[in-house]
Amino acid sequence: MPRLQRNLVHLMSGTLVARLLGFLREMVCANAFGASRGMDLFVIAMTVPSFFRRVLGEDVVERAFMPPFKSLLTRGKHAEAWRLLATCLNVMTILSLVVLACLYLLAPLLVRAIAPGLEAELIPQAVRMTWIVLPFMLFIGLAAFAGGVLNIFECNRVYALSPAMLSGAVITSVLLFQDSIGIYCLPAGAVAGAFLQLLVQLPAIYRTLRKHPEARYRASLDLRSPQTRAVGRESKFILLKSLVDKSVEVADRVLASWLLAGSISALWFAQRLVQLPLAVFALAISRAFTPYLTEKQAEADHERFVTGIRQGMLLNIYILAPVAAGSIVMGDLLVALVYERGAFNADNTRLTALAFSAYALGLPAIGIQALLSRVFAVLQANRTVFHISVGTATLNIVLNIILVKTSLAHAGLALASSISFMVNAFLLITLLNKAMPGAISMGRAIRDLLGGCGLAIGPALLTVALRQSEIALLTPQTGFWPRFVALAILGVIFVASYLLIARFFGPSELRNRLPGGKPK
Repeated sequence: MPRLQRNLVHLMSGTLVARLLGFLREMVCANAFGASRGMDLFVIAMTVPSFFRRVLGEDVVERAFMPPFKSLLTRGKHAEAWRLLATCLNVMTILSLVVLACLYLLAPLLVRAIAPGLEAELIPQAVRMTWIVLPFMLFIGLAAFAGGVLNIFECNRVYALSPAMLSGAVITSVLLFQDSIGIYCLPAGAVAGAFLQLLVQLPAIYRTLRKHPEARYRASLDLRSPQTRAVGRESKFILLKSLVDKSVEVADRVLASWLLAGSISALWFAQRLVQLPLAVFALAISRAFTPYLTEKQAEADHERFVTGIRQGMLLNIYILAPVAAGSIVMGDLLVALVYERGAFNADNTRLTALAFSAYALGLPAIGIQALLSRVFAVLQANRTVFHISVGTATLNIVLNIILVKTSLAHAGLALASSISFMVNAFLLITLLNKAMPGAISMGRAIRDLLGGCGLAIGPALLTVALRQSEIALLTPQTGFWPRFVALAILGVIFVASYLLIARFFGPSELRNRLPGGKPK
């Protein structure tokens, strides 16, 4: 599938560059503030804006708007498609402004609800930080909408690279304004970065729309069309699902606010690391396949639709299973390399590495969920995804309460999330097979998952053995460059051994595409 390969290359390479800059951003933030109460306040302030970014931007565009818009274009109904785009953009902008105004009034209540264990004297500071960062919600929502449109037309280079603007702005803000305004440089940088992320996509949007003479923007609301109603119906379930998912994140922060100071930010830093492989691989795969699957569904090409799902599942499993294994056996070294300097000390590294390993366990399941949730969106069955999310979110919160009381403490919250993602993926596969018999059988999915994990066991054990050896080069205690060299050598050995094993024992659909394999 040359088209899918091209989209994957553009999305993965662009996202890799943007996420590496995101790595640098987190290194700068960790150096400046560490896993401290000040960083906890920033994470608390970002809770609500990041939620509406996902709901009003990414989720609504990718799962509610994209399928009917792409379907209309595929069937040649261009005028209806552009009316739908204008209506969705206008509604999203209006809702964002209304919600933004409400949040300014409710900020003090939200801070107390998100972090009830926060010291009373710190609440005013958290509220001020929330007020500063709230415009982030509007700018990043519009940026996500613009990126979604570029993704629909498969203009993925700018789309994938645009988040680099956010990282660049935060880094600049910390370097220039840390001494003058302290921790407030983080929300200020986030707002500036969100605006720049929108701005950098506008020229690509303009060039893309020039290729479509029928494209028109209308400052009106066509709320009665069947397509608009379909988007509204699906958006309702997406909003409810996002609220359910966010309740888990809020529960994490509520429970972590009662733990050791820095627990909230340790979870934050761990999530930032986990999001690198998620964005580069899982989200890139799902976003590359979604336009293709939407098109095949509109054309009623059942065979290629199912083949696309199968290919996406395999890519997620056989990429993310070794990534998860490598993250677990080298996680502490990676956390120390990225974060441990300045205010971020060895204790912060220990807290963050433990949470990172627990989050990494769920990587293959998150990749499967990211793909299949979009498959259900293409089928306009977001209701199913919502119902599953309710059940798994409930499970996650129950596990949170149980595991946070163990010796894992904050890492128990991360482990609860991974377990819940596994259950979610299992249910999505089961219900997809019921909706489309024979599409992805549970037995085949389990065999693929066990196969991907099985191939990663050998490289993981080899890495553990090398780290426990007396080779000084591979067992550094301190220093950026010694850790970098050790991680680079171990990483190369891990990847090379995995590719070698996969070359002979991987699934035929992927084995022939690996280096050295024969083309079909």
